[in-house]
Amino acid sequence: MSSAGEDKSSRLAWIDALRASACFGVVALHIWGPATYAYFWLPLSSWWAANAAITLIAWCIPVFVMISGAVNLAGRHHENAGRFFSRRARLLWLTLSWSVFFVVLRLITEPEFEWRHAVASLKYGLPYYHMWFLFMILGLYLSTPLLCRFVRSVSRGWRIAAALGLILVSAVWSLLNDSNYLHSPLTFYTMFLPFVGYYLIGYELAGIRVERRTAFRLLPVILVSMGFLMYLAFLVAKRTITGVTLAWLHGSFSPLIVVISIALFQFFHAAGGVSAGNGLMQSRIDRLVAAVAKLSPLTLGIYIVHPLFIRMLTHIGLIDLDKWGICGQVLGMLVVFGWSAVTVFALKSIPYVRALVISSR
Repeated sequence: MSSAGEDKSSRLAWIDALRASACFGVVALHIWGPATYAYFWLPLSSWWAANAAITLIAWCIPVFVMISGAVNLAGRHHENAGRFFSRRARLLWLTLSWSVFFVVLRLITEPEFEWRHAVASLKYGLPYYHMWFLFMILGLYLSTPLLCRFVRSVSRGWRIAAALGLILVSAVWSLLNDSNYLHSPLTFYTMFLPFVGYYLIGYELAGIRVERRTAFRLLPVILVSMGFLMYLAFLVAKRTITGVTLAWLHGSFSPLIVVISIALFQFFHAAGGVSAGNGLMQSRIDRLVAAVAKLSPLTLGIYIVHPLFIRMLTHIGLIDLDKWGICGQVLGMLVVFGWSAVTVFALKSIPYVRALVISSR
């Protein structure tokens, strides 16, 4: 991926590193997420571990969308909508192929999942619980030429105001309609709409020149917001606060998640972006960013296949917070991510299969 205004050949490592980090966050989210709803059934220490884990990675989906906005609304895509669509037609084929795979898998392995459920799952972009993201991002891609015209025609101040306004509207809408996509009224062709604000703000933030010391200024904002989020989640889980669900509080449009997501995006931008600086600390940061960025081409495949490994390990009882405790859960998270990465790395050498698991560069 590249930051705003850059060609593919001059991609910045910080975007790749952020993308890989967000992918790890998705894996962690799917492993730790169910435990946050078990406040009254888990030991308090285990629940707090799950609460902390979710708080640390709940920004992953908004940041994924912001990265896409930073890349797809960049200068070269403003010129030729036909070329833009032709380069991304693979995403449509990929989404359809994996949708068929997961629908067939569920028809075979889940007796209660029937053809009528299969049709409904496709309508709502949910052939499997994680597949909604591909349908959502496909909608954003289809809207990109129109959004490119918008960012070229409107001044920066108004663009930022529009992006933040759309995020605010989405926050209110998700609170009223439940941000859990398993119960969302959105269908596969409308689920991208709440994320347009993140798509636009990603483009705007990537185009801002930042210095590395900005990262240290953002760190307190991130840590304080995360601490407050953990405390609010505790109050909601024990039902001290009613009328707000954990799904919304940890969801993409919770006000604290909005703040954390935007701050983290700029944190990575500052830490590994345009103002690299000199010195031992800077060089260590650069090496760390470059190392994490190497995982970026595998992130699409990891995102797609990791639920299979979660399902497998859960089925045989190896992912069970109540049984194995916090250390077991952490180990399961690392195993799923590593196993998924190794699998995708192996699959990328197979003709035709490669196109289904490797991100386009």
